[in-house]
Amino acid sequence: MFQFATKMKVNAINFTKTYLADWNSQLYRARVTDIPSEQEVTVFLIDVGKIVLIPRANLFHIDKTSKTLQCIPPQV
Repeated sequence: MFQFATKMKVNAINFTKTYLADWNSQLYRARVTDIPSEQEVTVFLIDVGKIVLIPRANLFHIDKTSKTLQCIPPQV
């Protein structure tokens, strides 16, 4: 979905924040819904309506990338 990012890895996860998630070689806006292990997180992709499990290393701060992306309401 999004092809650009200054990839700033996430150290502390906030369940109320929106992040960028790298899934299937694409970046999606996502909210963390669960942390099943230290290396993985479950996220809800807010623009496609899918829940996926991704490596924690594939989760990035959206606020370091684009203020505009934060203002767009979820598309699903």
